[in-house]
Amino acid sequence: MKKYSLLLWFLVSGSILSAQINYFSLSMGTTLPTQTYEANTDANSTGYAESGFTISFDGNYFPLDFLGFSGTVNFGMNFTDEVKLQDDWFEYLQNLYPDVIIPPDATVEFNTTQWNYVNLMAGPILSIPVSRFFIELKAKAGLSFIKPPERNIYISFANTEINSTASGQNLKFGYQLGGGILYMPNRNYGIRIGLDYFNSTAKV
Repeated sequence: MKKYSLLLWFLVSGSILSAQINYFSLSMGTTLPTQTYEANTDANSTGYAESGFTISFDGNYFPLDFLGFSGTVNFGMNFTDEVKLQDDWFEYLQNLYPDVIIPPDATVEFNTTQWNYVNLMAGPILSIPVSRFFIELKAKAGLSFIKPPERNIYISFANTEINSTASGQNLKFGYQLGGGILYMPNRNYGIRIGLDYFNSTAKV
């Protein structure tokens, strides 16, 4: 399944700056899944992802006045639509084993975890100063370590027990496009509000 996220950065503090306004920043915010990552129509190809949390550590270096280089270490998570995933996973097992008739009063226990991912990315950044504000545009690419939610379902009825488990770990290529506005009341710290679009793939 493809994994798309909108990462909404809320707070950034710059701590090390120079005449070229090089800085490190810590960002925290929410992540909103989109497209197939958000969709909950197929237990094998869509993500059932809900909103979550993300935190990022960035380093930005500007050898030129407006054009620089940015590196990111980013951790994020998204909750899972457990109810819908359980229903679809149960239906998937019924279709997989059509000869097994599961009665309506069968005992069903289902457990799942959340989406987790860590990104290591780098790329160019453009920063345009407007008074004490800086308009930033960036494009990054790199590696994404993605851990989809584990799925464990246990079904019992009469003298029959059915147990199914699915999990996975993915090391994939990913990219991130984004922008933001950085406000710096002085050269020692700043506050940044931004929006990033992240894309990668994952398999269970």
